[in-house]
Amino acid sequence: IAALLRHDPNECPNALELSQSPLLPPRVEDEYFKGVLRMMTKPDSPYHQGVLSALFNQPVNQARSYLYDIEAEIPEHAYLNDIVEDQITAIVRLHGAVDMEPPLLLPLSNPEESQNHATLIDCHGEMVCLPNNALVSFALLAARGGLRRIKRFYITNIYRPKRLRPGHPKATKAAVLDVITPDTKHGLIAAGAEFLMLLSNGLNSFPNLVQNYEIHISHSKIADLALNRIPEELRSSVIEIINQSRSTAPQKRLSVEERPLEETGVYVHELIDEDIDNLLSKLEKVSPTLVTVMKPAVEEIRQTIQFATSAGFSAQVFFHPLMWGAHHMHFKEGVWSDELGGWTYDNLITQYSNPKPRLDPVCAFAVQIALEKIAMVLAAFQSTSVKALVKEQRSFGFWSPRRCDVYILSYQTGYLQDRLEVASLLWQNNISADIMYDANLVEFEHESHVDLCTREGILFAIYPRPRTVRREQTAFKVKSILKGTVYEVSRQDLVGWLQHQIAEQKRVDLATSGSSAYPDTLTVPVPPKDASAPEVQLILPVDAKKQKKHVKQILLDRAYERAGHLKTAVQNGLPMLAVDVPNAVFDTLMKNASWITDEETWKGITASMPTVHMAYAQQIREAAAKRKAEGFPYLLLYATREERMQILTLN
Repeated sequence: IAALLRHDPNECPNALELSQSPLLPPRVEDEYFKGVLRMMTKPDSPYHQGVLSALFNQPVNQARSYLYDIEAEIPEHAYLNDIVEDQITAIVRLHGAVDMEPPLLLPLSNPEESQNHATLIDCHGEMVCLPNNALVSFALLAARGGLRRIKRFYITNIYRPKRLRPGHPKATKAAVLDVITPDTKHGLIAAGAEFLMLLSNGLNSFPNLVQNYEIHISHSKIADLALNRIPEELRSSVIEIINQSRSTAPQKRLSVEERPLEETGVYVHELIDEDIDNLLSKLEKVSPTLVTVMKPAVEEIRQTIQFATSAGFSAQVFFHPLMWGAHHMHFKEGVWSDELGGWTYDNLITQYSNPKPRLDPVCAFAVQIALEKIAMVLAAFQSTSVKALVKEQRSFGFWSPRRCDVYILSYQTGYLQDRLEVASLLWQNNISADIMYDANLVEFEHESHVDLCTREGILFAIYPRPRTVRREQTAFKVKSILKGTVYEVSRQDLVGWLQHQIAEQKRVDLATSGSSAYPDTLTVPVPPKDASAPEVQLILPVDAKKQKKHVKQILLDRAYERAGHLKTAVQNGLPMLAVDVPNAVFDTLMKNASWITDEETWKGITASMPTVHMAYAQQIREAAAKRKAEGFPYLLLYATREERMQILTLN
């Protein structure tokens, strides 16, 4: 009644607040429902499992299944996620990190944290959640495995709950890297120095990141020492001022100075965004005791930066004494670094460890990188550079996702085997390639192969000419999608030509990266076109040298194709048949393989052999016929008398 009689309408409770007020007498049906709810939700209640079973056996709503994630929007920069992941993976692997996957679901130990997590309940009634921070999953994995010395990384999704309406939790990409070491004396400083170098390398490896992000460093003890001296009723307001990202350092100092803190002997405004040396000199005048207890933490920061600098680190580091945020609840007792997010987190590992005390402590340092932010900056760079590069016929862009280097296609159906043979040749030589299926020929009515390859970042389109028309033309027509030029390439030259062209294009792409981590555009080796001698050398008589060029090319292609078939046969296993026959008979056997199946040819061969060797001759014929029936294309015949070998074509 007193609340309703207040003169200020803003201080009077509204209808909803009145209906939920504990001052109103409870309704009988509400009390009954609450009692039933308490009884059913008790884990040891006989009704508990029945409620869970009923929840998990509800009939499926097909319409809801369709609508569940219909509002989940794929961000425009999502197509660059794989590119960013590959680059970050390469950076952390250079530092000796191994990929280790943590469990997806986490136990929900604090019900108050459920507001910040995508919370779930399993069929046994256990409360679990999806990670909203990749470091917590890594800490749990380290604690359960008792890890004491490791450097590991993992790229995963972190999730944010949808509060206003049901639906799939919002997922964002994050990479996490940590170092766990038993060296508690120098491990923190060494890991901090290495991570400063890693963060700097990460910022320099992508275009425009250095202009958008800075490296800030602090120590948890400095923040704790300062904020613990603030009265509890004022602490939250001071932290809120510190966390104001849009306010400048002078504005934050002014806001803090307006709080009644002087009487408590706390000079928090002196700790906002100061240089290390300036900070100590100022605090020495106003609070010598605070400086004494703060110096070890400041010294750790100083040594971390010095070690990183001695190893080649040259980026600017900003000392941020009161770097406070949501991460502070997990990461204590050590150096912090932002913007990409690195902290010591031994305390978090201890929290998830077995209650049995550890005999030997460990030091753990971790960094979490928000890949979404990198992808967004990279997408902005792509939007301003790629169109011009493609228009100039220079490059598809260093960062553009590319499905493969070569697309093998035909103009008519029925040549799938030819395309597969070419693809196999390219795959064997480590050239990424894809083939067109016959059904895709219909798609060309709606989109040309050039448009398709341009959209997918493919460099070359190869048209294998059917064997029936190769008598007057080279084996392949190759089109550069980027430049639009067409080349005639023989089968023998195809692999070497493509390797040279692709390597040259990668060198050009590297110059368009826009990143300071790739200053030397000559770091991609370009193999010369004549790096190796040709596998097949064509030697013609003098009078035949006047033949047309395409005739010579046809002869060379045929020889190269035969050589390829023989090489494949040798790799699959080439059978040998050792025989003891006269030299003239051996030469006759090697003329052709018709004697294996043709009776007339066989009679001509056996006529020159002694009658006593007829049974032996039949054994030779049967052995050769068996190899032919087994599908071997070639047979290696070895004459034991003259110790010479010849290859007999069976099929």
